[in-house]
Amino acid sequence: MDMNTSATVTELFVYPVKSTRGIGCPKVRITATGFEWDRQWMLIDARGMFLSQRTHPKMARIVPEITDGALRLHADSLPPLLLPFTDAGERIAVRVHQDPCVGVDQGTVAAQWVSEALGEALRLVRVPLHPERLASAKYAGPSPAPMGFADGFPILVCNQEHRFIVAEQLRLFRSGARANPTMMPMATGLSDQDIADIAVYYEAQTPLGLEADPSYWQAGEKLYRGGDRSRAIPACMACHGPTGRGNEPAKFPALRGQQSAYVVKQLNDYASGTRATGPNGIMQTIAKRLSADDIRNLASYLQGIR
Repeated sequence: MDMNTSATVTELFVYPVKSTRGIGCPKVRITATGFEWDRQWMLIDARGMFLSQRTHPKMARIVPEITDGALRLHADSLPPLLLPFTDAGERIAVRVHQDPCVGVDQGTVAAQWVSEALGEALRLVRVPLHPERLASAKYAGPSPAPMGFADGFPILVCNQEHRFIVAEQLRLFRSGARANPTMMPMATGLSDQDIADIAVYYEAQTPLGLEADPSYWQAGEKLYRGGDRSRAIPACMACHGPTGRGNEPAKFPALRGQQSAYVVKQLNDYASGTRATGPNGIMQTIAKRLSADDIRNLASYLQGIR
């Protein structure tokens, strides 16, 4: 990393309950586990596994509020849930991705509230007063770095441009300008604040993705990096960058790690006119020039790059 690179912090958010709505803050206090109150509570299933909006999008509608001495949660059609700041409660085994750790159970009333909010049997836990979970030494260095319930890093940073792209697509789904039978019903009920919160959340995630198909990715790399002048197909990296991380000023999205099945569908939708978004219609023009093999090869390559 270039240590001379500078950045300006424009907004600060904390997410008291992991994967629910965030709270914008004019300033935050840094604690041993990151931002104060950030990801200090978490919803778990019967196995102790954490929940997120990836599988439970209704979590975006749970609104946390930090008050004097307590956490207050709000959700549609439910009375607020008030949880005093206390370390009292049963210690139970929980898991964040592959990390086993300990959570302090917040009791039966809290369990009933979150279960009703999401429509299945769940429990709510809090980070212990003295957390034992540590950030990976691979990234944090040799000094122990205690963590709450964050995925892997106590503090996450995202840029505004890519977040705006996520928010733009959600608004298109909501308005019906971008048609998708799965996304449109979920986006219809989202408020502008819901969209902003979801965009911030997803932009902060690390794309894991799958491996590239060894039979096709090399041909996909050639097209991605060099295009095909004979068919007037420009190099994909001209807009999306050499490693698929996107182009922030021009608002071209990151593509690295995107699952191949999704890429195939989107390119076919551009070619057929089903998806009509994109700057100046450029993707519709390019996609129409791609063969089925081109699309398969590009999708394989993109799935594998990080």
